[in-house]
Amino acid sequence: MTVPPRPLREITPEQRQRTLRTFLWILVGFAAGIGIMVAILSAGGRAVRDHGQAVLRSIENRPAGTGVRSGQPCETVLPRALPPGALSCQIELVGTDRHPEVVIRIEGDRLYRVKP
Repeated sequence: MTVPPRPLREITPEQRQRTLRTFLWILVGFAAGIGIMVAILSAGGRAVRDHGQAVLRSIENRPAGTGVRSGQPCETVLPRALPPGALSCQIELVGTDRHPEVVIRIEGDRLYRVKP
């Protein structure tokens, strides 16, 4: 016994328009989600960079007799809480002139180096 083949279903213009609209909403939602993630990551990076710049400013404003050493935690220079997502903050003296850099380690084993 063979089953007779069914006739092909015809897609109406309404169905085609509804399918296109659904596809476009999914595409717009995907693009908006990517944009939101980029904005959140950008705001977190800005907070870390601002904290590093504040540490550098406080190093510059210290009295002449009180220097910093390499590997010194930032909290000794600027007693403020780390920004969200930051795990540690250290001061490193680099180059022949030993200028300070702030190294902030954040989640995901990433480093931010803030230079003067």
